[in-house]
Amino acid sequence: IIGIGIGLQHHVIAEGVETSTQLEFLRENKCTTVQGFYLNRPMSGEKFTSFLVGRSANN
Repeated sequence: IIGIGIGLQHHVIAEGVETSTQLEFLRENKCTTVQGFYLNRPMSGEKFTSFLVGRSANN
């Protein structure tokens, strides 16, 4: 499915990534946008704002 999406020049997004093995598989298959509990748990709007501010300060 990833290959079909990329072949059709679509941006492929993987949802529900829960393990490092899944993330590695997706990277190896050129899926560059992922979301899931492995990367971060759901958070409130306030925590998300703090998260973004922290990321901006580190970049």
